[in-house]
Amino acid sequence: MSAQDILRAADLARPIKSETFQGGKNSPERLEYIDVFRAVACIWIIFHHNLSDDAHKISGLGERLAVHLSTLGWLGVSIFLILSGFCLYYPVASRGVDPLPDGWKVFWKKRALRILPVYYAALALYLICSSIHLASGPHWQFSDNIVDVILHFALVYNIFPQYIGGISDHFWYIGLQCQLYLIYPLLIFSISRIGIKKMLGACLLLSLAWQVYVYHLIGFSHSWQPLFASYYHSLFGRFFEFALGIAAAHLAVHPLKKQNLIAFLAILILFAPALYYSTHISRFGPLMDQTWGVIFTSFILLCHSVRSHRIWKTTVFRILAWLGGFSYSLYLMQILAKNFAGSIVSFLRTENFGFLTRHDLFAHMIFSLPLAIAFGWLFYLIFEKKDSALNRAIQSWSFFRFPESKKSA
Repeated sequence: MSAQDILRAADLARPIKSETFQGGKNSPERLEYIDVFRAVACIWIIFHHNLSDDAHKISGLGERLAVHLSTLGWLGVSIFLILSGFCLYYPVASRGVDPLPDGWKVFWKKRALRILPVYYAALALYLICSSIHLASGPHWQFSDNIVDVILHFALVYNIFPQYIGGISDHFWYIGLQCQLYLIYPLLIFSISRIGIKKMLGACLLLSLAWQVYVYHLIGFSHSWQPLFASYYHSLFGRFFEFALGIAAAHLAVHPLKKQNLIAFLAILILFAPALYYSTHISRFGPLMDQTWGVIFTSFILLCHSVRSHRIWKTTVFRILAWLGGFSYSLYLMQILAKNFAGSIVSFLRTENFGFLTRHDLFAHMIFSLPLAIAFGWLFYLIFEKKDSALNRAIQSWSFFRFPESKKSA
């Protein structure tokens, strides 16, 4: 098999108007539930970063339930990984075997244009705020080591335990996502050669083999630690969820017989063991991410089967869909908002506001979530939105001008 064969097969990786599909108003089929899933995942992660650290301070039953739910908020990343694969492959699955000849280089360039300018803007903002001590908090981690900044710029910091949380410990997901984009053409090539089932099975076996090896190397952990995160959350450990998203897109277009029943049974059978594993055995370990990936994929397929239902037009889901439309910026700005909220709560505590004595964590959340939404929306308008000043400036550069897609014969 020649290198030219690989590159030709990788042409299948061209998602037609993927940004439009992911929430644009001009999409021929806008899937509102995708944005809803994005919003739920992001809000879950925000709750996790704001409430789970001090769960021992909570005594009330309702409060404990909210905090315990937030301790699983790291699973929101699994939802993001699945949605990423789904949104890339859904347009490809929809048009069958008739890909446009844009090429894998154009795919990578489009992904870079979509992800990197916004990420670098957020990275610069965090470095500036940290250097002038604009806010402080437990998640504000900045190293003066120039290597830290270089690795974050190169998007490889997530593979080094000493740097994965160096600037802010939620950036690791961006590095992982970019690495998944690099192997996306390879996954598409595998589908063209061995089929989607065998591709998914191979990804499952490889990710399990890696995580079993990591388990024998460093064991389990109930809490987030840089060493465990850099190994278990590496490309080799998490690319199965990305592949699951690709498979889900295929099944959305070409559903199996009794697919909804199978998805429902998968959730019913796997949810309790996965929950027990996460809460009583370990946060990091073999089968953890894979099992939750299957559960979330099953939810996505069930939602896709009712994608035209009027429930997605209700006020709650329309608000969530709006939040999901700028979930990338919301995710990037959440720790900045958390630290500002921490400063506000600290100030109010010194002024003897009585409600902060028992409800300190929830008072923090009252400020943190609105601030995250406000910061995220503002950041979206300035840096991420398609017609923002930053995007217009970047697209004016000749390097980022894409040739018009040719119609396939």
